[in-house]
Amino acid sequence: MMQKSIDFKNIFNENNAFVDTSSLIEFSNIQNTLNCPLNDTIVRELKRTLNGNDEYGLRKIIPFVERWIVHDKFIYDEIALQCLEPEKRNKIVNLSKQFPLFSTQIPNDIYRHSETIIMHTSHWLAKVDNKTEWNRFGFGVEKNYQDMRSKEAYSSISRSDLGVERTIFYYEVGAMCRLPIIFHPNRNLEIKAINSAMIDAYNIIKRELEDKFEKPIANKFLSEGLDINFNIPALFNYVLTISGNKNQSILQTMSDLKYSSEAIAFRKWLLEIQYYLSSESMNHQMEGLKMVTELEKISTQWIESLDTKNGVLYQKRKLNLSKIPRIGSLFGLFDTFDTIEISDYILNKKEYLIFLSNWYD
Repeated sequence: MMQKSIDFKNIFNENNAFVDTSSLIEFSNIQNTLNCPLNDTIVRELKRTLNGNDEYGLRKIIPFVERWIVHDKFIYDEIALQCLEPEKRNKIVNLSKQFPLFSTQIPNDIYRHSETIIMHTSHWLAKVDNKTEWNRFGFGVEKNYQDMRSKEAYSSISRSDLGVERTIFYYEVGAMCRLPIIFHPNRNLEIKAINSAMIDAYNIIKRELEDKFEKPIANKFLSEGLDINFNIPALFNYVLTISGNKNQSILQTMSDLKYSSEAIAFRKWLLEIQYYLSSESMNHQMEGLKMVTELEKISTQWIESLDTKNGVLYQKRKLNLSKIPRIGSLFGLFDTFDTIEISDYILNKKEYLIFLSNWYD
């Protein structure tokens, strides 16, 4: 079986994301579950477990589901694939038949350049932070890697059974490609310990919504004695809800959403933000930040009106009836009917905002 591939030079300046092969294997292992049609009862059970001990192992694949909708292609390292056992390698190749999943050959000079930087960086990390047990980070040893590539052709960091060094390598590749990286959850400890940050427009959007909408609205509900939580990421929660309402599988919902006009508009908007924030130009960076801060304004409207369609599908405003010529004085006699709220429908709707507001339906 042949996997789909893409030239390394062609992955730049597109709304793509790098994914590690461990995440792809994890997704493949749970694929049967994702293919099962759901209903409202099953969805309630899944959400309950996601807020608890995650009996069905869904939390591991949440990043994959979200990113599959908000990015055009997934790119993975061809060398990492070739290092896998045939059975696991075939799982990933089979996935590429259903998903926009492409392997790429990372050029040797990037490996050689990165190796020097990474080895120095990892030694520097250990020297600066001697309280962290860096040698406890290891990953991928259960994969039983095969020596399919010579050490002369590809450096030692091509093997993803390394811990910190391989994680930093992914950051280096992501920086060179200006793409976000999707890591397997087992690397989270390394990521937190490294305390690095990539320019990742999707994560920036999620953090903005969390800070400007999710936390404030949760506090507002709590002040009224009501409890609302966002333990399940909003987009994944939306995928589950739609699947239950339509009695369809998660995979079907993922496909429906990905190719909707709203999601396509969102990906285009996301790509612009990624481009501007990744630029070395101050003007470009400011433009990117301006696009992100649009969410602060819309979040304020959502919180004040308790309506996530306000400012997206229509604009709510109050009309003082007593100010209406001739008949206004009649309404002024009744305090109850003095002011009403009306909704002016927005003609030129921004589909990317519709997509975001749908997450909270």
